[in-house]
Amino acid sequence: MSRLAVLGLLMCVCAPAMAGNKKSSKKDTRIPSATYLDLTGAEVTATVVGPNMGLLNERPRAQFNPLIVLRSDFRVEMKQSVDEVR
Repeated sequence: MSRLAVLGLLMCVCAPAMAGNKKSSKKDTRIPSATYLDLTGAEVTATVVGPNMGLLNERPRAQFNPLIVLRSDFRVEMKQSVDEVR
């Protein structure tokens, strides 16, 4: 238990010392917005690593369930219209 207390006391004393200097601020550090690299004359050899995929040129036709059923037999209506004309 005493070792744990000594370790805790040591951490409390050393932590502010390791925190760093408060004088350093963000104004001192400048990071450029863009970095330009001149690669003229440099020969780069590399391989492209990516997923193993292929391009699909054909896709299956979409199948929709129709909400309206289309009739193909109009014999009753045709017979009624012929009877009306006579």
